[in-house]
Formats: sequence, C-alpha cells, structure tokens
Amino acid sequence: MLREHGSTEKIERFAQDIRQTLLQSAKILGYLRWASLKFNYCLKFEDLAFNKFVDDRTLILNESKLIQTVKNHSQKPGLDEQEIRANMENLKTDTQDMWHVCCGHDMIYILSIALCKALGSCNSKEVEPNVLEKYLRVAYESAHFRETKLYRSIQTWEQTNKPFQVLSNL
Repeated sequence: MLREHGSTEKIERFAQDIRQTLLQSAKILGYLRWASLKFNYCLKFEDLAFNKFVDDRTLILNESKLIQTVKNHSQKPGLDEQEIRANMENLKTDTQDMWHVCCGHDMIYILSIALCKALGSCNSKEVEPNVLEKYLRVAYESAHFRETKLYRSIQTWEQTNKPFQVLSNL
C-alpha cells in the first residue's frame, strides 16, 4: 500500500514506525468509542471529519479537538469533556492489546490522511478510506487468517455447534 501510494522520500523522512503511529492515534478514538458505549454517551462516529483532529504531517490526534468534533457531530454539546476524558482514562490498563482497542476503520481514515501529506502526495479521491479498505482486503490471504486465534475459535465453535458452519473451506 505504501509503495503504491506513498512517497519513498516522505516515508523515509517520517522516520517513525507507521503502524505504531497509526495505532497510537487510533487508540484515542478507540477509548472514546468504548467510553461512549460503556457510559451511554450515544456519540456518533460515522462520517467524522478526521482532518479536524488529525495533524496531516505528524498523524498525531488532538484529543480535545476529537472530543469536541464528536460531540458536535453527535449533537451532544452539553456533554462534559472532562468527564469523558476521565472515563476514557479509567478504561486504560497496562495489559490491553491496543489492536483490540482500536477500530481498523479509524486507522484507515488516518492512513488516508497520511497518504495525502505525511507519507505521500495523493489526491484525497485516490486514497479514500473505502478504496484503501478494498486494497487491503484483496491483499489479505486466507492463509494469514487461518493463523489467527479468531479462526481457531470459530472452528471450535463450529465443531461444538454442528451442523452450523460459519466459514467456508478456506
């Protein structure tokens, strides 16, 4: 994906692990999503304007701008930002796998922004999140999925719940 849409010079200049950078930014959104569910904030995350809270050069997510953007987008301006922040903080532990906290779609939106400025010079239409998601699905081989814990769990469930079948023969 990066070779196809990124700029070699910009990627080298970025000098950070791109996956970790995406993860660090997306985890803030993940905690906000989790807090919204756990504390019934009923926040709306669909169709967010990520460019309002993600720096297009560093990919750092501004938590205050994120919360404000999501509150406004959800038409919930009265929610207390400090309470939301405290609840997000209380959800954090040292043992959490950030890949489980983050939403992959959020990471794709941040990557889309990155490919337009920090990591590339693409037109935003070329790297729309839905386009990037298609590329990644096509590149994901079934052999990779068969190595996951999820795959093994589904197989176990199928064995104990015959004749139901979730997975086709991959």
